[in-house]
Amino acid sequence: MQKEIDGLQDQLAALNNMKYKIAVAYPDADTSDIDQAISDLNQRLLAMNQDLGNRQTKLENALLACGKFQDALQSLLDWLAETRELVENQGPIAATDPNVMKAQMQEQKVSTNIKVLRLSF
Repeated sequence: MQKEIDGLQDQLAALNNMKYKIAVAYPDADTSDIDQAISDLNQRLLAMNQDLGNRQTKLENALLACGKFQDALQSLLDWLAETRELVENQGPIAATDPNVMKAQMQEQKVSTNIKVLRLSF
């Protein structure tokens, strides 16, 4: 699209050059209609350039956000895989001995806190 706009800018420059040559060749001629038409073309081309720049910026921001989302998703998937492995490898809770049960529960809390802290960085 930028190549097309560059081509239009070249054509508009050629029109401006022709208008100048006409004004020099015929100084008494009324060129107000040509001046207005070229001015309108200049304004439209400027607006098109601004729109293109805005779209480019939005696209770059969207791509950046997509990359950040992909990183966060991968981190979450890694955490889920690690947690699944931890849960699958855990033995049954020894409910018969209250001290062993408290120790296992404390171990689970510490493990969970470590994972939460690691994800926050």
